[in-house]
This record gives sequence, C-alpha cells and structure tokens, in this order.
Amino acid sequence: MRDLKRKTTILIIATVITMALLAIVILAQSTVFLLGLSTVGILIIMNIIRKSSIYYLFFFILLLTEFSYIIVFGGTAHPYHFFQLILFLFLIKFIGRTTSTIQFWLLLSFTIYFLLSSLVSLNMSDALRSYMLLVLNIGISVVTAMVLSSKEITITSYKNTILIISLISVAWGLIQFGVKTIADINLTLSVSQIKQINWNLIPSFRTEADSFSKFLLFPIMLYMPDLLYKKNTNKWIIIFYILAIFSLFINIVRTGIYGLIFGLLVAFIWSIRKRNIKKFLLIFCSIGILIITIIFLLSVGILPIGEYAQSKILNIFNLSYSNIVSDYSGSYRIANLTSVLHQTFSNTHNMIWGMGWGQTYYYYGGKDVHLVVGDLFSFLGYGGIIGAILYLVLSIRTFLIFKKAASLKNYYELSLFGEGMMYAFSALFVTSLFAGYLLAPEYWMILGVSIFMEWKMNENQKKGAQVVN
Repeated sequence: MRDLKRKTTILIIATVITMALLAIVILAQSTVFLLGLSTVGILIIMNIIRKSSIYYLFFFILLLTEFSYIIVFGGTAHPYHFFQLILFLFLIKFIGRTTSTIQFWLLLSFTIYFLLSSLVSLNMSDALRSYMLLVLNIGISVVTAMVLSSKEITITSYKNTILIISLISVAWGLIQFGVKTIADINLTLSVSQIKQINWNLIPSFRTEADSFSKFLLFPIMLYMPDLLYKKNTNKWIIIFYILAIFSLFINIVRTGIYGLIFGLLVAFIWSIRKRNIKKFLLIFCSIGILIITIIFLLSVGILPIGEYAQSKILNIFNLSYSNIVSDYSGSYRIANLTSVLHQTFSNTHNMIWGMGWGQTYYYYGGKDVHLVVGDLFSFLGYGGIIGAILYLVLSIRTFLIFKKAASLKNYYELSLFGEGMMYAFSALFVTSLFAGYLLAPEYWMILGVSIFMEWKMNENQKKGAQVVN
C-alpha cells in the first residue's frame, strides 16, 4: 500500500512537470511539440510495460534525437534533456549508489567550480544561462549511472542496445547518402542537415556529419574486445563495423580518424599485455584493407562524395603547419585557438577563473560568434587554469576506472566492458583535443558509465570480502 502511494505521488509530480514542460515547449517553438508529447507518452508507457523498457528508451532518445533541438538559455536543448528530468524521479531511490563513488563527487566538484567561475564572470548573466545547459548535460551522466546501477539493465543488455542504436544510425545515414546520390533527394531531419546532405555527407541523426562521425568512434571501439576475445563474434557487430567505417570515410572527418588511430594504438598496447597480438593484427589488417578499398573507391569517383570531402582525402595525414594554415578547417581552428589563448591570458582573472561557462567569443560578421576549439582549451577559456586542471583530472580518472575494470580477472563481463570503454574513451579524448565533445550526449553518457563502473567494482569487492570472511 505504501509502495503504491509512493508510485502514485511520483506519477503525479512527473505529470505536473511534464505539463509544465509542454507549456514551455509550445510557447517556445511549436515545431518541437514532439518533445512534450514524447514525455507524456513515456509516462503512459510506464504504467503499461516494464520499467526496464523505459530505461532502454532513454538511450534511444539520447543517441537518436540530437538533430532535434530548441534554443534555451542561449544554447540548444534536446529531447533527452526533457526526458531525463522525468526519468530522474523514477530513479531517485538509486541515487545512493551513484553518490557512493568518488567519480560522482569529482564531477560534482567540477560542476560547482564552473558555477563559481560563472558567478565571477564579467558576463555573469550570459555565463549562468550557458551554465544551466552544462547542468542538463551533467544530468545525462547522473541518470546513466542510476539506470545502470538500478540493475534493470545488464551490461550485456546495455551493449546490445548501443549496437542496435548504432546499426540504426549507420543504416539511416547510408540511406540519406544513397538517396541523395541516386535520386538527388535530400532526406533531411532538420534545417542544419540540408547543407550537409547536399555536400554528399552523412549526418544521420545528428546536426552535422562531423558529430555523427565522432559518435561512431564510441561503438567502434566499444566492441573491439568482442572481436579480440570472443570465438563467435555477433554477426551484427561485423556488419556494423563495415557500415561504420564506410560512413566514417565518406565523411572524412580527420579529427575522428585521428581518434580512431589512437584508440587502436591503445588496443594494440593492451593486446601485447594480454598476449593476444595475433588476433589484434588480424583485425587491424582486415580494417586496414577495408579502409584502403573505401579510399580507393572514393578517390577514383566510384563512390561519389562532395568536393569538400575529396579535398580532405589528400590531406588526412599531412599535419605540416603550411598545410594546416592553407586548409579552411585547419586555419579556422588555429584562429579560434589563438583567440582563446589571447583572451584567457589577457589578465589574471581570466587566467585563474576563466571567462565563465560558454563565454569564449570573437566578433565576426557584425556579431559575437562562439569560438570552436578542442575541449581542453574550452575548459581553459571557461574556467582558467583551474578549470583545465579539473578537466584533466576528471579525464585521467575516467580512463583509470576503465583500465582498472579491464584488468579484472574474476568478472569477465565487466572486464570486457571496461576494456571497450577504455578504448572508446581514449579515442574520444584525443578527438576532443581537436574538435570538442561538450555538446555530444555520448560524452556525458560515458562519464555516467564511469560512475556506474566504479560503483560496480566497489560492490564486487565488498561481495568478495564477505565471501572471504
């Protein structure tokens, strides 16, 4: 009876919040009315099917709706930002598991510091508005950790869900590419995708091709241990790899390719440690042959790609300064980086505290434009030297959590998961040095997985101690 009352209370609160969100959505932008409707629909579904289905749905919404957004607080809010607020209420009983980890408190310290940095910013009101979107993104990490620690979804189920989402993503992206190439029809999902598809690029369910390619790094590296250690690898994983690499090289996102190479390097080093180098070299050669074939088909024009992508094929590994400054993308990034460094070290306040969250701009075309730099330099600009150090500490600790899990000998499933996450985070981190991940939902999801993984290892350690005692 008491449990029924609790569930009823939560449902009423969730409904009230949903209606409030609906009102905001309708008033702000009617074209995203789907945001509110989807939330209401989820509440109804919760009374019909198992809760675990809702948790699976969270990851589908998180990774398949990035293309849809509304402008809030001067930034972009996506469907998953609305959904996670409701889901949090149904997961609140698991908050203790999340808060029992050092990783959670480190992320909280990170959040508090950037609040302080924004409060002392010269543009405090703008910084605080941007900061609210940071809080929403950090919510992704917390909700992800709570979902996984609830045990409603197993590690295997989570990986299978990511695989399904990834297959849907590459399949839809290649349909966009194929239909545009064959019938000259633009299957756009948002205004931001129109230009991308017209350039024969693949945005899939993302706002642009670059962000889609960067997302692919996550599942590509996540399933590497499955290829390395399992005798009978899921055929859908093989299919995904073929389609994903095909998509990655159609877009020719160089920062993503650099990240992929680094992730493979980490996998190579770990394979030496595990004495599994032969299997790694076999996989590496297979991927290499596939990449060479795709690049050949692209370079001779059998696979039609836009002029912009063609120009990048010839300069993938040409990292000379003269080539970078003569390249539009490279010169643009250097100009942005120079501007961030100049603003950050222009005075003591900016150097120590930064300029506040999201407050790195330059004047262009009669208006202030947000600077585009890698995450390390974004944190330097937003939070000064302290902010950059906090970011590095959080990143290093995230890697070490995954590395520790990958080293486990008595928990095969968790070890395999940790190894895949270690490769994925390594690839994403290197890519983030050139092209930011702060707006990518998978980045915050990975931080959430690190919180869960630390809790899971602590739980296993306690169980092991109980058995010994």
